Amino acid sequence: MIARDIRAFLRAATAARILTGWNVYEPRAGERRWTYSPAEGRSHDVDEPAVIAYCGMLRSAGVRPRYPGE
Repeated sequence: MIARDIRAFLRAATAARILTGWNVYEPRAGERRWTYSPAEGRSHDVDEPAVIAYCGMLRSAGVRPRYPGE
């Protein structure tokens, strides 16, 4: 899964109020980390494989990616 698709899933989860927000950052060149905040519970700071797994869970729960302009 590429970053564009991850962003689309996190955007959709935020619109559905599953998340209150999310962010992506690069602490070192070539490394991408993601932070997301569930509506219930604490924020999670995860690496790319973990956020991809989270997006898979969102997909299984029926969340459809939301791309800009949709």
